[in-house]
Amino acid sequence: MTLTIAHNGAATVATRYVDMADRAATRSLARLSSGTRVLSSRDDAASLAIGSRLNVEVAALRQGAINARQAVSVLQIADGASSKVNDILTRMKTLSVQAGSGQLSSVERGMLDTEFQALKSEIDRIARDTQFNGQGLVDDSGIVFTLRQLPANGTVYLDGTALVLNDTFNLSDVQNGRVTYENSSGTSDGLVVSVSNKDGYSLGTLTGELNSESFEDSEYLASTGLNNIHASKAYGRGGTGAGVTIAVIDSGVDRYHTDLDNNIVGGVDIVDGVLEGGAATAGTTSGNGNDTNDGNASDGHGTHVAGIAAGERNGTGTMGVAYEADILAIKATAPGTGTFDADDVSDAIDYARLNGAKVINMSLSFGQGVGIPNQVTAAMVRAINAGVVIVAAAGNSALADPDFPASFAIDATAQGALIAVGATDDQNGIASFSNQAGAVKSFLVTAPGVSITSDLFNGGTTVTSNTVVHSGTSMAAPHVAGAVAVLSQLYGSGSTSNLSGAEIANLVFSTTTDLGDEGIDTTYGRGIIDMDKATMAQLRIDINVTASSASSVSNQLNVVSGQSAAFADSLFKVADAYESFSDSPSKEFSFKIGSGTGTGDDLLINTQSISSLSLGLSDVEIDTQANADDASDKLSAAIDRLSDIRANIGAAQNRLDFASSNSDTVVENMEKARSDLMDLDVASEMTSFTSQKILQQMGISVLSQAQKMPQNLLQLFN
Repeated sequence: MTLTIAHNGAATVATRYVDMADRAATRSLARLSSGTRVLSSRDDAASLAIGSRLNVEVAALRQGAINARQAVSVLQIADGASSKVNDILTRMKTLSVQAGSGQLSSVERGMLDTEFQALKSEIDRIARDTQFNGQGLVDDSGIVFTLRQLPANGTVYLDGTALVLNDTFNLSDVQNGRVTYENSSGTSDGLVVSVSNKDGYSLGTLTGELNSESFEDSEYLASTGLNNIHASKAYGRGGTGAGVTIAVIDSGVDRYHTDLDNNIVGGVDIVDGVLEGGAATAGTTSGNGNDTNDGNASDGHGTHVAGIAAGERNGTGTMGVAYEADILAIKATAPGTGTFDADDVSDAIDYARLNGAKVINMSLSFGQGVGIPNQVTAAMVRAINAGVVIVAAAGNSALADPDFPASFAIDATAQGALIAVGATDDQNGIASFSNQAGAVKSFLVTAPGVSITSDLFNGGTTVTSNTVVHSGTSMAAPHVAGAVAVLSQLYGSGSTSNLSGAEIANLVFSTTTDLGDEGIDTTYGRGIIDMDKATMAQLRIDINVTASSASSVSNQLNVVSGQSAAFADSLFKVADAYESFSDSPSKEFSFKIGSGTGTGDDLLINTQSISSLSLGLSDVEIDTQANADDASDKLSAAIDRLSDIRANIGAAQNRLDFASSNSDTVVENMEKARSDLMDLDVASEMTSFTSQKILQQMGISVLSQAQKMPQNLLQLFN
């Protein structure tokens, strides 16, 4: 061996082996301290991956076992309540047998029935109050209603989605107002449903509606336009416009026409100077320069318009949309020419407002490209602030936007209470002459305005019933004004809903039938008005199934959109509805007993209702011998039904016990598999640790000797 001073090879080798022994001893010490064979992926990557997954599975399965035990607790609570109800049924059976005996008088049976009814109430209290973590276990909320027959003239909705035959909804849906029924016709009909597997029973019938088809006589059909807006549907619901005043700002109205004479209640002649430049005040119907008779002899414009809006239904000629509305005749256009000025129009609007008009019809326009008359806008705002709805014709120039005042509908100060009106033909297409919606699209609707038959002005004081055909947005606007009057009668001042003018206008906007491009467009705006939709009763069905309504289910229709409606309760007996139950209403609970998301990892259990309603006892009495005998039979059936319910609970408990036991076994086996992979063999590792410690000590000793070798070399120089 070569001896050098510069390099001690022996010491270097000894140091390396000491380090190796030290690292090995340190790893062994770490394993011994943790009890784990695999500290990191360098020790055994495959075992580490498998072991980690097994750890997760074991933790999840242990939670699954806890879930199963909680499910057992749920069923134990339900079974405990069922046991108490069984005791009550036993006592009730005893009372029914006692009451059925002939030696008792009616007074004594009444005493027994008092206890009997109290026990029945206690059954319902137990069913209602038996809960786990705030969830009812055996109450009535699991009752399922099945739609067995579609209403002939309406639609049933669940959360706004139409239901079809055999669709279901539960009692909770009904109680929370999620189920609604809309009657879409004047024909009375009821909503027919069934509970569980019952064949069906009626919840009741909407009454007070007339057959809308009975209004579609020759006079109705002669009034071209009424069919297109479904006016007869509104008439079937009592919509006539009675008590509502429509102000017709036009050329005057023929007060001698047999279709108008009884509906005209007053008016004023503004164009002849009676109110020119002055404050608007009430005027008289005629006389001495205040003649409201139609001054437009060439075509009787105002007479034609008034007939469309509010012509009488008297069996002759034609009829108006609001055939019982009052007409306030305001002459504001020049005789023979139809021209007008801003001062006259603003005075006319003020006069209408001050004289009780709820609707103002303006079948006139100032055109486009001229300044907007401020006095007119100010008068309209005053009227709108007073709750008046203003209806204005869009104009007849086939332009992209409406003329003024219809164009003012888009102004914020109009507050949505100004309705611009375009004209459609008999096929609901836009009239070739009609101005379109354009920028006013959100506040424009359409109505029939082509070849409209209405009243003819005959001039002078001649009584007439003649009709004439005219076209224009002037004819479309009064269709809308009449519709507004009908809605004002049904929903406005004096009705149960008392909707404001702006709300009435919004009802018109929101119930139109879409035309043209989908949604609100620049041609048809909102679409054509639809009096069927606008007057449809939006009804919510409330089914109250409580102990206080033992003999019948109380059916009450609450108005959503403001319409009053009578409701005839069918007064069916609850027990009859439940008599053919094969199973009581149930609730389903899903418990996660596995570690995954497959069907085998979830266990479904059911708890069934044990209320007097679901047991067929809601209307049972023992106040007479016959009732007592009937009650005895129903109690026997109820006890059998309750026994079936308890049997199902017991079966579910046993299944859960096995599921929990199986989870424990699986956890045990997985723990063993994980231990084999991951846990340390302490004896083997201790031997390895001892060996490494000995090697470490020997290496240190050798290193000490190696470090002395250069010293031995120095001794040669002494």
